[in-house]
Amino acid sequence: MAIDKKKILNFISNFSDIVKKENWISRYDADNDSFAMRIPTLSRNARKRYVNEEFAFYVNDNNDVEGVFIEYFVSNFISHHKDFKNVAKEIKSQKKEEGLVELKKSETNKIAPGLEAVIIDSFVFDTPEIQKTK
Repeated sequence: MAIDKKKILNFISNFSDIVKKENWISRYDADNDSFAMRIPTLSRNARKRYVNEEFAFYVNDNNDVEGVFIEYFVSNFISHHKDFKNVAKEIKSQKKEEGLVELKKSETNKIAPGLEAVIIDSFVFDTPEIQKTK
């Protein structure tokens, strides 16, 4: 099934508002260095769909985005996006030997606008057509 581009664009442009309105949660998985920001309970039919090299979205059968997934969050993503160093510090302060670290609701809401900006930039400026005009 193809991703509905209009829904994705609408989601991206309203990301931080959606996160707050729908009470999304943020979790860091120390075992595989991944970060997910998503609705509290994913639909049974939600699947990860990679939309570019940095991001995957949890998308359900109705093409609704239920979350964002980022691989190699601390080891790679944060090194390219320095504004998220505080998120790494928060993760380290809560990190156990292994397992999940759930960020506080206030932290999720605080980082959502920055993540929205990174998602928009990655979609706009990482496309070959736009890179040629830089």
